[in-house]
Order: sequence, then C-alpha cells, then structure tokens
Amino acid sequence: MSMTISVRLEHKNMTRTDGQRRHDDRSGIIPKYVDRTRSGDNSIIIKPETAAKLKHTCENRRSERETKRSMKNNAAASTVGIITFGTEAQKVINKLSVDEQDRIFSNVSNAIAERLNNNVSGLVVHRDESAIHAHFQMPAINKDGMPNSKIITKQVARDLQDVAGKELESYQITRGKARIQRIKDGEDPAKWVNQSVKELHDNLPVEIEKLQLTINEQQQKQEKNERLIEEQQHKLSENKVTLEKAESRIKTYEKRAEDAKAELEKANNEIVRLKEIINKIRPETKLKLVEDEVVTSKKFFGLIKETEVKKSLDVDEVRQYVRILEANAAKNIRLYINKYNYLNYENEKLKKQLNRLENNEKEMYNVLHKYIQITEKIPELAKLHDRLQETIDPDASKKRKDQRQKEQRAELSQQQQEPKDELTAQQKLNLIADKQDHKSEQNQTDRSDTDTLRL
Repeated sequence: MSMTISVRLEHKNMTRTDGQRRHDDRSGIIPKYVDRTRSGDNSIIIKPETAAKLKHTCENRRSERETKRSMKNNAAASTVGIITFGTEAQKVINKLSVDEQDRIFSNVSNAIAERLNNNVSGLVVHRDESAIHAHFQMPAINKDGMPNSKIITKQVARDLQDVAGKELESYQITRGKARIQRIKDGEDPAKWVNQSVKELHDNLPVEIEKLQLTINEQQQKQEKNERLIEEQQHKLSENKVTLEKAESRIKTYEKRAEDAKAELEKANNEIVRLKEIINKIRPETKLKLVEDEVVTSKKFFGLIKETEVKKSLDVDEVRQYVRILEANAAKNIRLYINKYNYLNYENEKLKKQLNRLENNEKEMYNVLHKYIQITEKIPELAKLHDRLQETIDPDASKKRKDQRQKEQRAELSQQQQEPKDELTAQQKLNLIADKQDHKSEQNQTDRSDTDTLRL
C-alpha cells in the first residue's frame, strides 16, 4: 500500500455492539495479536457508549418521524468504523506526537459523522497492534431518525473515503484507490483482497461460511413457499378457499419462491468467485530443503578439507510456514464458532416454534422435519418426530424405518467380516511374562533336584 487512508463501516446489534466496545477499551478478552505491554499507549478519546444507551438514543430519534411499526429487537444499535493507513502513510503518522495523532483521528471521525448527520459516541486509538488505527462508534440512527444502513449506499461509502482523504491532504495522504477500479485495472488479487485479522482485515473463508448459511436459509424459504403453493392447490380442489384468494396467495408464494431461488443462485456464484480468489492468493506452504556444502574434517593442519553436501531448512521459511499454520488454525476456529452460534440460534428458534405449536401435531411435525439435522441430535425430539411421522406421514415413516434397518444390517455385516485378532497386544505380553515366570521356576526346580542328587 502507499500513502493512503481507509475507512470501513459496519452496523452492529446490541450484543455485537457491547462486544466491539469491550474490544475497543480492552475490557474483554484480549486477542493474542495484541501487545499488552503497549496497551497503555492507547488513547480513549471518547469512551464508547453501552448498547443499551445507544438503543435508547436510536428509539428517541426514530420516534421523531412517522413509522409503521416499532423498532425490532435485533435491529442495529450502533454503526462502528475503523480508520487505517497504508504502509507508507503509517510511517508518517508514527512520527507524529500522540496529541497530533489523536487530533487527526478525531477530525476524520467527526467529518464522517457530520457527512451522515450523526455524532461520534466513541473513539479509541489502538497502538498495541501491528499498525496504528482507530475505532469509532455512532448511533445506528442519525439525527433525522433515518437508519445509517439505508443512508450509506455504495456511492456514500465511496464519498466517505474522499471525506477521510481530504482531512489528511496536508500530510500528502489521500484516499485509497477504489477496489472496483483496482479489479478493472487487473491488479493482483493479493493486493486488494483483505485477509489477515492481524492487519485488521476480514477473512474470505468466513465470508464463504456466511454465504453458506444464506444458502441454507434461502433453500428453506424456497421449500416452504413451494409447500404453501401445494397446500393452496389442495384447498382449492376441496373448495376450502375461493378461487380469487387461492390465485392471489399462489401468486405471492411463487414470487417469494422465485426470489429465494435468485438469492440462492447469487450466493452460490459468489462462493465460486471467492474460492477462485482464495486459490489465487493462497501462499505456498511447502518447505524446501536447501543444499549446503559443510566441512566435515580437516587434515594436514587444515590444508586438506573433507566436505559433505547436507540438506537443511531455511529458518525464515520455517517461521513463515509456522505463521501460515497458525493463521489457518485461527480460520478453522472462527468457522467452527460461526457454525456453533448458528446451530444454537436455530436450536432456540426450533424450541420456540415447538412451544407455540404444542397442540397442533401436524404443524409441529412440519417444524421438526424442517430442522431434521438438529432434531436427530436430540433424542427426545427424534422420538417425537418418529411418533408424529407414523400418524401423519406413514409412508415416509416406513421408508425411514427400512433405511435404518438396512444401515444396521450393513453395519452388522461389516463387523462380522472384520478379522478379529486372537489375542490383544496386552494379552500377548501377559502370556510371554507367564512363560518367562514358568521357565525361571522350572530352572529353579532343576537346580534343587541336582543338589539333592549330589547329597
């Protein structure tokens, strides 16, 4: 990177807002990449607000304009941003005094808030990571009562980069080159793809995992609307609904199913694109042996030297290899956490729906079948699913039982075909020990018999 400044924004709900606040003021779990010995050099210019206070602010601002419904519980409570610099710009900023650095970050964050008709509710400068940067916080709804998520379009996001660049013109620091322009110019993806957490960037595999969750949701939506279409057609055939209502509902369900299918295709295409980028920027992880000629012995006062070619690993390459392994391990952990959180969310969602549908067996069965992956992991729910399936869908229940029996027979057959060892390793060791004891006892008996004969 060059003499550039970059600003990235993200909207967060109450839980994630408090999590970000704890990261900013270092009151939560401190990541390993943070140098704790330098945490005292951080500047808390404006102490970030709590999620509860920000939500109260958002509700007050929202109430000033007419709305059709109340604010959702999971709505964004804050809009948070991060201000970073290119490698060359970092050298310029690092030479400045702490007060001057704080002034720059304050000016940039206030200029961005002013552009969005908002105010800065939190600003913290971090100097204990690999590069100096600042986190700032704003209420998720601006002073006009409008959500930032609707105001910050792609064009506005580009304008904010210009706003940040304008504040540092006197330092010859400008906004970075737009990503879309870098792609059009055919730049190497490794230069414009954000990867490393340590460098304050997002991780592509995590984005792919999020898209995979989106695919699962859209598949469920598509299946649900297709099922609703069949139900309306069935009701129409039994004269349980008027033709006008049935046609109107079917048209709505078809539109929703088509939208879900389109989103599904879009997410699949995006996953393919991101995987191609990962393949292009994936670093070489194979260690190569370096051949060196080493003196093994000297003769005739060092005049004659015997040498041997030995292979060894380069220390810098080994260190780079270890860093790559650690980065990959961190990616896998984050992916697992994302999956775990999603399953927990879906599990809670399932429990709520079951409680609501306690007296409606057919709807309860539909919900259990929809979340079959979770249902099968909970014995009580699995039994309930099987019991309901026997009465509501006997054909499917019979197929399910046949499939289970088939799997059990296959497993039993495989176990019978596997060769069994006559003795385990421990049993063999015990047998050898017994033989040795018996042999020593026999030798002792022979010696005593010999002594008796001599007498």
